[in-house]
Amino acid sequence: VESQWETLTWDFTGQTGEVEWITVVVFFEFVVDLPGDGTTYYYDDIEVADAPLNIGDNFMSTVVSYPNPVKSYWNVSAEHTITDIVIYNLFGQRILSITPNRSDASLNMSEFKSGIYLAHVISDEGTKIIKVLKQ
Repeated sequence: VESQWETLTWDFTGQTGEVEWITVVVFFEFVVDLPGDGTTYYYDDIEVADAPLNIGDNFMSTVVSYPNPVKSYWNVSAEHTITDIVIYNLFGQRILSITPNRSDASLNMSEFKSGIYLAHVISDEGTKIIKVLKQ
């Protein structure tokens, strides 16, 4: 019915395993509509409740990273020991993973394609996601 709102809900609480979700993509397939029929759908008030990616108070308070944008080496340092750094592309694919086990690290990103990456920095203190632009 035209101009009617519908609430759609997805429950991912049953997902198990050692998977870190950076991106969830939902594809809609409306079989009653034909391609190119001119129908427009609007989505409003999108909400993620109790999401495991919401790290709440478990975040790293002091992280320094440079340069950004980066051409070759990207450096990151923290007050606490950095246990892991995982680099993801915007499709959520893991590109690089290192385990520095020290308070600083340098990553060679010279072979990365130009674009935006997400660096998930994990320490004893918590975690932080940093957007990194590769030139």
